[in-house]
Amino acid sequence: MKKYSAGIIFVMVFLAACAGPQIKESGSRADDQYLQEMLGTHFYLFKSLDESLFNYNKNNIKFSLKNDKVLRQIEKENIVRKLDSFKYSDNTIFMFEVRHVKPYQIEKTAIISMKDSSGHDVIADVFHVNGQYADGVYFHLWLISLKKPVTKEFYPANELPLIFSADFLKQKKIYNIQP
Repeated sequence: MKKYSAGIIFVMVFLAACAGPQIKESGSRADDQYLQEMLGTHFYLFKSLDESLFNYNKNNIKFSLKNDKVLRQIEKENIVRKLDSFKYSDNTIFMFEVRHVKPYQIEKTAIISMKDSSGHDVIADVFHVNGQYADGVYFHLWLISLKKPVTKEFYPANELPLIFSADFLKQKKIYNIQP
């Protein structure tokens, strides 16, 4: 039994080590009372996307657009064209999402950035979309493509950590990213 337990622990540690970039929230600033007034119940998510999650999010966005009753067809087509031009590459795609229950156009006030520790911009492209899920929850989602993969081969120690920040509605969410 001990032999199997050791094997399972080894596999779990190995998979965790190969799971892609490590993300840690640091130094964020939020006024929860103000956000509650503006957005109602809300939720943030920032993560690195593997190919499966990348495709899952692309499909969800397309489904959301298909059912959108506000956007004109040409606007939907332009968004899908931009989304389809967004290509997956290992360790280069990140997602920041804000979900909330009260309608509010966050993207008008949002500033998204990702820099290395020297202050150099590492973003190649950003795709933003907002909408409403079938359950009525509103979302604002940014797909962020980096210029190079977040690996030790591409980012020497003196350029790490990468720092992602999102400023919106008197809030600042900050995350450190390491290979």
